[in-house]
Amino acid sequence: LAEAIKMGCIKSKSLFEKIENNNAVDVIDEIIYECDALKARVVENDEKEHGERALLNFGHTCGHAIEKLYNYETVSHGEAVGIGMVMITRASEKLGITEKGTTDRIIKVLEKNNLKTYDTHSDKEIISAMSADKKRTKTGIKFVMIDKIGSSFINPIKYEDINKTFGIN
Repeated sequence: LAEAIKMGCIKSKSLFEKIENNNAVDVIDEIIYECDALKARVVENDEKEHGERALLNFGHTCGHAIEKLYNYETVSHGEAVGIGMVMITRASEKLGITEKGTTDRIIKVLEKNNLKTYDTHSDKEIISAMSADKKRTKTGIKFVMIDKIGSSFINPIKYEDINKTFGIN
């Protein structure tokens, strides 16, 4: 379900609101159908992940780092992605990139569906674990951010600015 919430965050405000305003079990067929259609369209448009397909990594940069910190045990992929969505959206909201209140909406929909929204590791530990992420470049990491629910973009952040982005001095 975390991946469905992610799809709503990056591509479909109506999907996010469907999950936000309903018991997901009651509309699960609609959620699955819409997620499949959205993902198929994205993959068809960008088979080799040179552009739009990279948006599917929303929450994954931080999420993969969390999974790594747990040695891929204890925390599920969905839980880690959910935490990652909260982390990156909180950071981008504080920077004025993301519409105010977006982080709280994501937290509420994750909690409503019994998904984690925070981790006991510090942000500094999680950022350190990002060092091997596949979205690395020579100069930084390509983070997927949302400016509002349903609208996403790639934001490359230089290594020297990552701590500042997450509010770490």
